[in-house]
Amino acid sequence: MMLKKLALAISVLTAAAVQDMYGGIYGGLGGFESGVIYNDLSSLNSKLTANGYPSLSSYNFIMGGSGGGYLNNVFIGGDGFGNPGQSIDNGKDVAQFYSGMGFFNVGYAVFHNRYFIVTPKLGIGGGGGSLTITPSAMTNNDFGNILSNPANMTQVYYGSAAINIELSTVVRMGLVNLGVNTGYIYSGSPQWESASGINSQSLVNEPQINPSSVYLTLGVYFGHIFDSLSEYKQFQMNMIAKMTNAMDYSIFGDDSQGGVNTPGTVNSGMSNQNISAGLKDQARGVLTNTGN
Repeated sequence: MMLKKLALAISVLTAAAVQDMYGGIYGGLGGFESGVIYNDLSSLNSKLTANGYPSLSSYNFIMGGSGGGYLNNVFIGGDGFGNPGQSIDNGKDVAQFYSGMGFFNVGYAVFHNRYFIVTPKLGIGGGGGSLTITPSAMTNNDFGNILSNPANMTQVYYGSAAINIELSTVVRMGLVNLGVNTGYIYSGSPQWESASGINSQSLVNEPQINPSSVYLTLGVYFGHIFDSLSEYKQFQMNMIAKMTNAMDYSIFGDDSQGGVNTPGTVNSGMSNQNISAGLKDQARGVLTNTGN
């Protein structure tokens, strides 16, 4: 019986230690991302080539940013990206194509240790793109002429809602971290329109655009991730201690004797250390109650 109780106690203590070491992660990361995205532009290219333009590449360079935080392995954040645009020329006019998307993301860290964090994410958002046609050489580049003769520039737009499924891997390196992200964006076929906003008009005989795409990005993220709630709370306590010490010095100066006694003031008899200790005790109580 004694051996069974001892084995049970060891099992409970081991499980608690493992949970504290490899339990939920906490903290936040944010930074920059860049990479490549593929989406099918064959229908749009058929219209462009029929009018003397070369084809657009279905592979595009993208760049953007992302950020979010972990609370007991649950991730909440957002990201957005766009491409710098592609320009093609038919000898008379220049066509420029741009696109971009943004998402609100939720996820869960299915694996993490001191080196890596692997998080599947689901994003809900949307995006769009534009095609701008301008003359290769304007015969009159006066600003007033552009306003009175808007045919010098023609723009058409599309936009749609989208869902993003992503697998994110973060390489933990301290306050600066690296990441690799790959995902699939699903979106329906949007309608091309003559303008954005309330004056937009749907176009007819337009090419079908398919914003659904796959992508791969590399990221640099700033922030810190804690491997347990106790580690996260300890970080908070350290920050509170630093802030209270900074307040002590800014308000009371260097009071190594424990009392406030500056010229023209009355000594309150309360030491700076007592004030700091009181603030820290209150903060510790708040954090303890929050954890419970």
